[in-house]
Amino acid sequence: MNEVKASEGRGSGEIAGQLPRMINKKELLKLVPFTPQHILRLEKQGRFPKRKQVGSRRVGWWLHEVLNYLDSPK
Repeated sequence: MNEVKASEGRGSGEIAGQLPRMINKKELLKLVPFTPQHILRLEKQGRFPKRKQVGSRRVGWWLHEVLNYLDSPK
């Protein structure tokens, strides 16, 4: 699987000419300096991109939404 790099074309739905990509929890935790509990807390407050249900037992986040969050002033 491709490793996510924080420097990949931040800010757009299309990343370097590729289709939008979903990342799993493991990839998310490599990008953001938060615990899973804090991510859930921020999601509930509307201060972090919401997870999307991908399967019956799997969730993901849009990579471009997470990168936009990391670029935005807090």
